[in-house]
Amino acid sequence: MVGSRAEIAAKIGEYPAAGIAEPAIVPATGDDDPGGAKTLAACRSAVLPFDA
Repeated sequence: MVGSRAEIAAKIGEYPAAGIAEPAIVPATGDDDPGGAKTLAACRSAVLPFDA
């Protein structure tokens, strides 16, 4: 997915209507990729609280 936090959250919010109860974000990054880690953290905070 590509877009702002709000756009990605809106797209993921549409998944339940399609029968997808728990969409997953699969990182395409390596251990030493700070940009990838930042992207995953932003996605997590935009969609769900960490402890939800």
